[in-house]
Formats: sequence, structure tokens, C-alpha cells
Amino acid sequence: MKKLLPAFTIALLLAAGLFVFHKFQNTFFTAAAVLIPGDKQEENRELRAAWQRLRLADPATGEIPAGIGWQERAFAAHLPQVLQDRSGPDWLARGPWNVGGRTRALAIDITNENRLLAGGVSGGVWLSEDGGQSWSRRTPLNAHPGCVSIAQDQRPGHTNTWYYLSGEVYGTSAGATGAFYLGDGMFKSNDGGLTWAPITATAVGNPQSFTTLYQSGWRVITSPTDTGAVVYMATIGTVYRSANGGQSWTPVLGGNIGSYSYFADVTASSTGVMYATLSSDGPQKGIWRSTNGTNWTNISPDTLAGFAPVYNRIVVGINPNNENEVYFLGSTPGYGHYNNYIDSDDWSSLWKYTYASGNGSGAGGTWENLSLNLPNKGTEFDQFASQGGYDLVVRVQPGSGHVFVGGTNIYRSTDAFTSDSNTTQLGGYAIGTTLPFFQLYPGHHPDQHDVLFLPSNPEVMLSACDGGLYRTEDCTAPDVVWSALNRGYQTTQFYTAVIDKSAPNDPMLLGGLQDNGNFFVNSSNPTAPWKQTVNGDGAYGGVAPGKAYYVLSIQQGRVAKVALSDDGTVQAFRRIDPIGPVKDDYLFINPLALDPSDANVLYLPAGRRLYRQTELANINLTGEWDSIAQGWMQYPDTIKGNFGVISAIAVSTANPTHRVYIGTSANKLFRIDEAHTGSPAFIPLGTPPVGTAGYVNCIAVDPTNADRVVAVYSNYNIYSLFLSTNAGASWQKVGGNLEANLNGNAGGVSVRWLSILPFANGTYKYFCGTSVGLFSTDTLKIHSISQPGTQWALEGAATIGSSVVDYIDTRPSDGLVVAATHGSGMFTANFAPVSGTGEVGKTDYVRLYPNPARDVVQIDLSSALAGPAELRLYNQRGQEVRRQNIQSGSGQLNLQSLETGAYWYDVQGLGWRKSGKLVKGN
Repeated sequence: MKKLLPAFTIALLLAAGLFVFHKFQNTFFTAAAVLIPGDKQEENRELRAAWQRLRLADPATGEIPAGIGWQERAFAAHLPQVLQDRSGPDWLARGPWNVGGRTRALAIDITNENRLLAGGVSGGVWLSEDGGQSWSRRTPLNAHPGCVSIAQDQRPGHTNTWYYLSGEVYGTSAGATGAFYLGDGMFKSNDGGLTWAPITATAVGNPQSFTTLYQSGWRVITSPTDTGAVVYMATIGTVYRSANGGQSWTPVLGGNIGSYSYFADVTASSTGVMYATLSSDGPQKGIWRSTNGTNWTNISPDTLAGFAPVYNRIVVGINPNNENEVYFLGSTPGYGHYNNYIDSDDWSSLWKYTYASGNGSGAGGTWENLSLNLPNKGTEFDQFASQGGYDLVVRVQPGSGHVFVGGTNIYRSTDAFTSDSNTTQLGGYAIGTTLPFFQLYPGHHPDQHDVLFLPSNPEVMLSACDGGLYRTEDCTAPDVVWSALNRGYQTTQFYTAVIDKSAPNDPMLLGGLQDNGNFFVNSSNPTAPWKQTVNGDGAYGGVAPGKAYYVLSIQQGRVAKVALSDDGTVQAFRRIDPIGPVKDDYLFINPLALDPSDANVLYLPAGRRLYRQTELANINLTGEWDSIAQGWMQYPDTIKGNFGVISAIAVSTANPTHRVYIGTSANKLFRIDEAHTGSPAFIPLGTPPVGTAGYVNCIAVDPTNADRVVAVYSNYNIYSLFLSTNAGASWQKVGGNLEANLNGNAGGVSVRWLSILPFANGTYKYFCGTSVGLFSTDTLKIHSISQPGTQWALEGAATIGSSVVDYIDTRPSDGLVVAATHGSGMFTANFAPVSGTGEVGKTDYVRLYPNPARDVVQIDLSSALAGPAELRLYNQRGQEVRRQNIQSGSGQLNLQSLETGAYWYDVQGLGWRKSGKLVKGN
């Protein structure tokens, strides 16, 4: 369903710096998950993009500010950080340990095939030293989070040098969520991928707009034959060459920011022959060949010979068994292979080029059009589809010469697609699956971005896709068996989180993941596997006391009542959203709320209307998937006029109970008293001063006093946080140092969520999720011309970092705080003493002494913490300043040359993590 934008539209977006390219994906399920019926509009990237724009755009312009990613990171760099060693554990990465996020970049170290480097499109660069059995993140937590391509210097003596390229410009989902519309150029590592630094020459773009092609990225490769440090990168419209390891760059194809091909690719054979592609919307369109990387020949075949006159993204696969043979797989609207994929025209083409002589053009090369031999049988899920070029890869297996192509699925052809009768599907969607219920290929995931063959055994194949990373031991088998390589590769993208607030010390977590549905874990062990429950784009949910039932939802307001076993297995379910509203009435990720005083009562907004369900416990779990009438009523009031739709809802816990607050997408707030019974009216509340518009993304009600409530506005360039102490009659600004100024209109952060944690002694802790991390404060203070307001400090600098935090929940009974990020998984911490959690505690200690220290610190780990560990030390700006391996339960950390002051340490081993404060004295 990846419909390409017209060339003139793309040009306008680029000129404005607005890279809002949302990837469309389809819902799916794994074993024991609820099978969600689909239809011809099951998901739509335009719907997701529209929702993200609604909640993030500057209301004054209707646009997300160009280059806001740079502005907000620069702004956040000056905010204070929390530096305290709590009595309990610090922020713990809870996973999902076994679920990966969207991955475009994957590479195998040529000196050691057990070393893998992978890049999440919004989760940074990760390294595995054991063939993918475990991973550690290697890019700074406060750096640009995107990686689209990665490459190693292949020269002997230089293989510790690596490069990666940022700037995903087609399909990004973290784009609108984190407003990372432009890339940050290329990054380089000189120590085998352990640490990375930006290449200065490519970090020259104006952060306010699209001013340099370095801000986009398709591919980075290194020269396999040059004796110097020669590197190539394909960006929008250009192939660049550097002869000095990235210090300077020369465009060798394209290079005109005013007129260019949107899609590009580049690759090289082992003998140094290079091929590049530029899409047909640019002046240097076509397929190109070079023997030296500087002089290029257009070798595109004539359209009369079957070459598509219109083509978008084209990727390249050189046959390693005969490098004169090269395959080109592309998205070619209106030409080649056709698939009506999810009610969307999807056209693709496959060509084989054989070099014969000379410069390879004309009679110097022959072309075969293999497009009609791409898989075209069975259901629409069985047929080849690239979703407009979003997922596209072609590779030739060493030895056998089998050709593998990837779109939504992976296919293998044993006759190199010279016919349509020797092709096998071996990944992506399940073979033969259909709408309305559809499944995945066992152990794998749709939407392919790369496949690699193990150098020592090319039957072993690695796959990078939207579900992370996978491996098969035999890609030539009739039925390929996959195993996931996602253990610890924590790059998932959460929208929401669910905890059981009635159960102190309960380890259960449940969260709504983009494209991956609702995942469940019932263990505090951070390596415990998570299990999918209800599939789709996971949205809001809740749990009844004692886990009598769960309420889970997916995109566009489809809600289910579900019974889960202790391990997350779905035992029974029933769809329960009300008859009447249609899908378009709901937001893409639509809010809902269980009444904390009566779990039979559920409140569900649907556009301008609000519905109440009062018979949750009595709804039988029949396994049906359609809307119901049982237990539902519609409130007589609706949102009228220019006040948008209901975008946020919250229910009071105490003093009084059953009070509902709702906020809209256009700056309107209401209260409903005694909302659980009868047909009470909407009480209009005071309007926070954010202008004529403003998206209310969250309402936080004080659990001890329903008259104290905070409204959270998520748009850029407006004021974000307002406190009312009189049940919404009036509001006061409390954003403080999270705001760029008192009007909130000068490039501050996007605030997504706020949660209030009360303590028994009457004090509070407030947690605020933003586009640049998680912040906390002990007191909300009024912000005015004469008062600076609330002083927020960054939580989890060495764990959560600057990840987008979309949702937070708290449990007062044990001080639990859950932070759901969009790109780095889920994190928890306890702000009150607890026991029996299984997390690192007093008996499983990490001891650094002396503390404060001068020159050297001793590190001791208890015997309960198995295996080697690694310690990283960060300064108060979040920059890593030291790293130390701990092999036998003890070690030393050298502090010499460091400035005096407070630092933050992070120690991580197999299945555990501990952070705290370390002070260097004089």
C-alpha cells in the first residue's frame, strides 16, 4: 500500500524539510495470538501520518516544524539530569527481549562472522559478538537514532573501520513520532563498531530545512579494491565518493539539490566494478556502470526492450559466482509484474544484465526481462509485492547461483527466475494466507530489507526486516526454518503500556507496539520472552483487578475483551467496541479508559462522541470479531463546532470517583461527574491559553484528589503543560524548563505524556514523557514572567537517553513507574522499596568504591550476577567518557584526566543492568 507521491509533491516536501514518510504495514499474529480480521483498508500509512500530524503539527501552520529534531535535541542538551543512586534499582530495560524493531541495516564482520552489526531505523546501531545471540547498543543514547545502511572497510589492517548512514527517507515510522525527518549524515567507527562519531563533512546541513543531500540516506559501501580509504554513499539524487575515509566528498552521479532522483542505490563487485541506480524522476536517471567509481556509463536498456519508462527505487544484486551477471529489482509503476496488494496497485520488475565488453553499454551488455516470472500465483499475500519500493532486496547465493528476492516476503528461485515454476516462498507472510484472517510464515516476519549469506556456509542466511533479525541454517530447504536473532536487540516502538494497578509488586507488563500488536510479559526478568496477544497496531488497554480479564485494542478503535493465561496465551476473546461508530470515526491510535473504581465500566471515545460500557464482566468470550450492542450507551452530548474530536480521556481514582475528563484535538476540555451512571452532561472547562488550537494528548488526574489535573498538549510550538487545582475551572502553566519560552513557541520539545505518583507521606513525583526522553520533578511550579516554573530533570540518561517516550504509567502501591518508548522498548523503575522483583537489588549488588574517588575506582560484582559485564561512564551532558570490561566479577576504572564532579555509570551483564552516580573528587 506504499503509494508513491508525485514528483512535484516530493519536491515540495523536500524543499520544506518535511520528511514524513510513514511506512504502511499489515497486521499479523504469532502462535496463540488473537486473529484479527482484516479488510481492504486494514491499515493505511496515510491514516497514521494524518494522526501523527494532528497531534504534533504546529497549530499555526498545520506543519511539523522543519528540522525540529535538531532543535529539540539541542534544547534538551541544556536541561539537567537526575543524578542519584536510589535504594532500589535504576531504570531497567524490560524488553521485549525477544522482539526486534524495524531494521534496514545488517552487516557481517569479514574478520569474524560471529560479529554482526545491525541498525534500527529508530533504535540506533547494535553489535553482537556471538552471531546474534545477544546484542549491545553502540550508538550514544542522545544521538540521532536512525541507521539505514552500514559498511566495513575491507582493506587488510583497516577492518576496524566502519561507516553507517542515517536519514531514512521512505517509510519511517519514528519520523512523525520523534520528528526526525532529516538524517544526520554519516557516522564512523575506528574500533570495530564499539564507538561512533559523526563525520564532520556530512553534518553540514541546516537543521531548519533540507539544504544538503547528506541529510538523506540509501546506501553506504566501501571500495573492495582501492588501497586508500575509498567510501561511497547513495543519498537522494546523488552517489558520492570519498577518497579519504569521509573527510571530503565528491558527487560522481547527480548532486543537484534542486533537481534529482528521489531513489538511489550503489554497489560494487569484488573486482571493483560498480553499479548505481537513480530513479526516473531525475535528470541522471537510469542504471549506471563504472570501473573506477569516478567515470560512469549509463547502461540502461531501451524501453522497447521491456525496460520500464517509469521506475522508482531499484536495488542491485551482483552474482558472486559470475560477477558479469547483475540483477536489478525495482518498483516500476504501471509496468512489469502486477499485484493488487491490499487493494493497492503494486508493480515490480526484475532484469538480468550480463556484461559483454567495452563500457557495458549498448551491445556491450545484454538484458533479460524476468519480471513476469516474479511470483504471481496464489493469494495476494503469496505474490511478490514491494509496497512501492519500501521493502526491496535481491541477492544471489554463492555456490548455487540461486536468486533470492525480497518484498513483503522472501522468495528463492533455483533457475534464477528464467521461469515461474521453480520459485519457493520462504519468509514473510504464511503461504496461502488470506483476508480477513492472515498469518505469518512460521518464525519470520514480513517486509524484507536485506538478506546476507554466512561466508563460511552460504546455506546459512540472515534476514533483516520489519520484525528485526532472523537466521535460517538452510535457505535451500523445501521448508525453511527460521530462528529469531532478536534477544536483547531492543529496538521496538511502543505507543502505550498496561500494568495491573491492583497488584503491588506484580511483574506483568503489556504494551501496544506499532505494527506488532499487544505484547505481554509476566516476569521481572529482563530477558523473559514477551508474547503477542491481540495483533495489529497495538493501542490502549487495561486490566481488571485480579486479571479477571483484559481490555486490549488496536488501530481505529477496535477493542477486545481477552482472557490470558499467566504466560500470556490467549484463552478466549470477544470484540466489544459498540455498534454504530465506523472505523473512520476513531483516531488511528484511539484512547480508552477503564474506570479504576469499577472494572465493569469502560469509556470509549469515537470522534465527537463518547460511549460507556457497563457490563464488561458479563460479556461472553465467544471468539467472534464484530461490534456489539450489549452494555453500551452513548452520552447525549457531543463535541460541537470547531473543537475537533476527543483525543484524550482520564478517570479519577479518588475524591471523587467516577469523574471523567476528556480533551479534544482542538483545545477543548470537558468534565463528566458521576460518569458511570445515567446520562450526565459534558461540563465545559476553562481553556488553557495555547491559542485557537492544540491537541490534548494526555490528561493526568491526581490519584488522591480528582480536582488536581494536568492537561498535556503534544504539538510543537505551543505551551505543553497546564495544571488545574479546581477541577478544570482554570489552568496555570507548569511546563517550566521544558518550554523554550513562556509562550512555548520557540523550538522546545514535544511533550507526550504525564503521570503522577503520590507517596504515603503526601509528597509526589511527576514523570513527563517527551520526544527527547523521560523527565521528572518533585513539584509542579507556576511558570510566569517572574517565575521560571517547574524544573524538570532527565531520567535514565544512560538507559532511556533521548528516546521518544510516548506513554508512562505509575502504581502508587509499590512506586512502580513504566516508560514506553518508540524505538528502544520499555523501561521500569521503582520509587519505593519493594521486594521479590527479581531485579538487581541489595543481594545482587554492583559496588563501586571509593565513591567519591580521585583516580581509580574498584568495581565488585556479587556472584549472583553471572558472566562478564561492561561498565560505561557518562558525564552530566550524557556523553560517554569511559568504558571498562569486567571479566571475573571485579575490575578497576581509571578516572585520571576526568574533571571533578558527578558522573553516571551504567553496568550491564547477561540479563541484568545497574546504574548509579559516581563522584570524582579533588
